[in-house]
Amino acid sequence: MGLEEELIEDLQPRGYQHQLLEKAFVQNTLLYLPTGSGKTYIAVMLIKAMLQEIEPPFETTGKRTVFIVNTVPLVDQQATYIQRFVPVSVGMYSGDRKVDFWSREMWLEELKKNQILVMTAQIFLNNLSHGYITLDKVNLMIFDECHHAVTDHPMRQIMQHFSNCPRTKQPRVLGLSATLLNSNVKPEAVEQAITSLEVTFQSIIATVDHMTQVERFSTNPDEKEIVYSPELLTGTEVIERIEKILASTRGFLDTINLETPIKTPNAPFNAVLINSNKKKLSKILINFCNDLVIQLKTLGVFGGHKAALSHLVQLLRLRKCADDINTDHVILSLISDMTLISTASFYLFGLYALSTNYANGLGIGKVELEEVNPHLRGGRVKNHLGKTTPSSPDRDSNLDLPVLSSRAQHDKRVSQLRHRGGFNSNEINLLVSTSVLEEGIDISQCNLVVKFDEPKEYRSYIQSKGRARCENSIYAVMVNSTQYSTFRVRFATYQQTEKTLHRLLVGRTEERTEPAEEDIALELYDQELPPFCPIGPDGPKVTLAMAIPLIER
Repeated sequence: MGLEEELIEDLQPRGYQHQLLEKAFVQNTLLYLPTGSGKTYIAVMLIKAMLQEIEPPFETTGKRTVFIVNTVPLVDQQATYIQRFVPVSVGMYSGDRKVDFWSREMWLEELKKNQILVMTAQIFLNNLSHGYITLDKVNLMIFDECHHAVTDHPMRQIMQHFSNCPRTKQPRVLGLSATLLNSNVKPEAVEQAITSLEVTFQSIIATVDHMTQVERFSTNPDEKEIVYSPELLTGTEVIERIEKILASTRGFLDTINLETPIKTPNAPFNAVLINSNKKKLSKILINFCNDLVIQLKTLGVFGGHKAALSHLVQLLRLRKCADDINTDHVILSLISDMTLISTASFYLFGLYALSTNYANGLGIGKVELEEVNPHLRGGRVKNHLGKTTPSSPDRDSNLDLPVLSSRAQHDKRVSQLRHRGGFNSNEINLLVSTSVLEEGIDISQCNLVVKFDEPKEYRSYIQSKGRARCENSIYAVMVNSTQYSTFRVRFATYQQTEKTLHRLLVGRTEERTEPAEEDIALELYDQELPPFCPIGPDGPKVTLAMAIPLIER
């Protein structure tokens, strides 16, 4: 299928999408739809339906559409998606683009140049608070992953600014969410929680009439539990001895104070860099020890070996930068410890003996999900399967196992977009990621999702499960046997919460009523201290929630 045919197909809304669009066009709406069911496409159709309001110049009668996201990676993703369908200029704004300290004049130029602005919630909140843009000049505000709008989250603070904008001049509001709940809520408290979210956004929740309408576009994987026993960790005696060595090292580091600046050496683009300027060197070295203990306890000697190798590389690079003899001696001592630990754990574990368990060139043999060796779980699987090095984890001749994380060191936006693109185009068949991949990131349909850390909250459960969208897919959660009973109770609550949301909302959109003005005033606008407005309510303002962050800037 060519690009033109793909675009034509994409432009054909599904029946429920058209129905929900009509609802969103006439009133503020929170769309509750599963992952993969096309929430963002409904948002784009609404932007196009209201396009005539943003086409005139901003300095005359033109308004602007603002698309608000919760994380930096979603800025690029959503802006790219909008540009695909909407024939106007789209701007992208997030903290990593150094926009936090832009002047009023710089923002005015952006508002003149771009009709749609995609930005993180904090950036837009800053703009409102500084008076760089006012709500009466916004025609539509779209909140992606709107369930975050609780307590003092920037999304909720944005909505509190509506108190100074007359109803007739307020923008249309559209919220998007697959969960509606941002934390664990008992099933009996679900209705109160979603009603509170409606009050925050001055909206009603809308969804499909029947779940069958979205089932073939969304997720319903086979849910499995992988129960492992921590007692099976190999070499517990050696682990205890290593912990004693590290405890002694940490004790020594606590007694010294290495503050000598360390200049970052010239390094290859892919190399692991240590940013030593923001912390005392002794604190950085203590963190190395702490991390190694965590890896040993969580992943056994296999994880300890890999972590020690990784930190050994970092220590060798740090030593090259040391410019006094005391610092050199301390780092050299820690290098000796890391070498000893990595060597001992490597031979104890017998890493190469494991190769007999794998049948093909990919390093993946016939493994029953319920019987995965506990040493091979989690992010360290990458290092075993891909045989990649700590300083260059991007590429391997047999298997590409990129790691997606919100803390990538170099050119993270370009690198992570490349990894996701490779996965979506089937050039990569396995991604190892932090939870950053759970929320909203666009990846192709997966047939297997393994959750290394069990979901601690309902939102994580729904969103991680939502990655498994292929037919006959599997969603597997790894569970420590010592915590299994607690997990089962929590997991059952998640499933009951999901059923409760469906019972309250599916097929009942027309029954929901808009929040009362008095509820909005009491729950949303009533603040402990009123905002400080030096030149009146239409100008810059400082709220209690923003005061400390503003001072820290």
